[in-house]
Amino acid sequence: FDFVEIHAAHGYLISEFLAPNANQRCDEYGGSFKNRTRFLLEILAAIKDGCGSDYPVGVRYNGEDYVAGGWTLSEALRLGPLLEAAGADWLHVSAGVYGSQPVTIPSMYEPFGCFAHLAEAVKQVVSIPVIAVGRIKDPVMADRLIAEGRADMVSMGRAHLVDPDLAGKAAQGRLHQLRPCIGCCRGCIENVLALNDATCVMNPELGREYLLGKPKPAAVSNKILVVGAGPAGLACARLLALRGHHVVVVEERKQAGGALVYAATPPGRAELWEMVEYFLAELKRLGVEIRLNTIIDEALVSELAPGVAVVASGANPKLPELAGLFDSGLELSTVLDVLSGEAAPGARVVVLGSDQAAMVTADFLAQGPREVAVLGGEHFAPELAPNDRTSLRQRLAKAGVRLYKRAFIREFLEGGLIIEHQNGRETLAGFRDVVIAEGFRPERRAAEMFGRLGIETHLLGDAKSPRTLLEITAEADELGRAL
Repeated sequence: FDFVEIHAAHGYLISEFLAPNANQRCDEYGGSFKNRTRFLLEILAAIKDGCGSDYPVGVRYNGEDYVAGGWTLSEALRLGPLLEAAGADWLHVSAGVYGSQPVTIPSMYEPFGCFAHLAEAVKQVVSIPVIAVGRIKDPVMADRLIAEGRADMVSMGRAHLVDPDLAGKAAQGRLHQLRPCIGCCRGCIENVLALNDATCVMNPELGREYLLGKPKPAAVSNKILVVGAGPAGLACARLLALRGHHVVVVEERKQAGGALVYAATPPGRAELWEMVEYFLAELKRLGVEIRLNTIIDEALVSELAPGVAVVASGANPKLPELAGLFDSGLELSTVLDVLSGEAAPGARVVVLGSDQAAMVTADFLAQGPREVAVLGGEHFAPELAPNDRTSLRQRLAKAGVRLYKRAFIREFLEGGLIIEHQNGRETLAGFRDVVIAEGFRPERRAAEMFGRLGIETHLLGDAKSPRTLLEITAEADELGRAL
């Protein structure tokens, strides 16, 4: 190896020696600051002794553990000069341990550069280079941190998983072609924590490059009509165009983006929209025609004369089969009604459902401010990555949103309703608005029309089966390679 970086952060072994709450030893490696830092300093010295004083060795350690009784910035500032004196060639300043908040791997709810202030503080007490990390996802921000003297280098993890060509594109000035990390953590963090192969919502090739290879040019260029300008349709259209097909995207609504128009609306979720912006920019670069506010009918199909149709027309909200709900006199709306602004529920709102859409809508409603109660099932927002879900749950708790597990409406009252949940029965007085968030059903009318016309048709995304972004972008990649 050309260099070594000692990982002394994030609650692993060396980090545990450093942290007062984790290090309960009573020998020369526990207790005082000098004793707790001894193990790390001895490791650094041993590497230098074995590899030579001129062999590059850096240390990654926490600026803060963000847990009670843990390692703090004041101790990190004391340790920095000691590491420099012991021969460290750079310091890589991170934060967090398992169980800390903000989490070690920050979700989209955390600000960009969320740990950079720690690196900046350490940089003031040492003369060796200092690396900043934490939601630094684009070269512009990286350059700014260095130009402002807050760090000497930056560490970008997820950004390189999303776009392995990030450094090359930045060096060539092709910032407009950078594939953005949207901070969802679904394919990377969640999969790794579950001991599965890493992948990525924005880069489905990740982890399978050796199997897939680069997309190959189509043997025969075909005219392909993609119905729906949501994430599935846009992703597939891009790959089809890259392979040499003539692609036209048609969308009935006035705006591209599909479900992400709504998903990016709640607090802390705007980063999802970068996915749409990226695909729209790519399709423009590739010369793909996008027709918005266009009805998909037989006349249009006759005009375009496609050889193949890809139907990615999304899904519509399911309505619950709950006796008396639609005759109850309650104000009813769906999550899409709320997030689009078409519905404005009153001061006390019940959300029926506990999936991702229900939970982020509850967060949106709670900013009203409103009193919000979520009638959920066994789990809340199981589709979200653990760190994303933790951040959302904390927001809901802070806003006073009530989460009821295994809950349903038992009875409708004149001034509210009676619910039953895992802990018993309860009256929700004054709750006159109900937001329905009980899943989605595929929208397939266009596919049925193509079938009648005898056109080869492929269902994609939520039109095939409502799922998460991780599944539908992987499916879009597979279909884009297959046609």
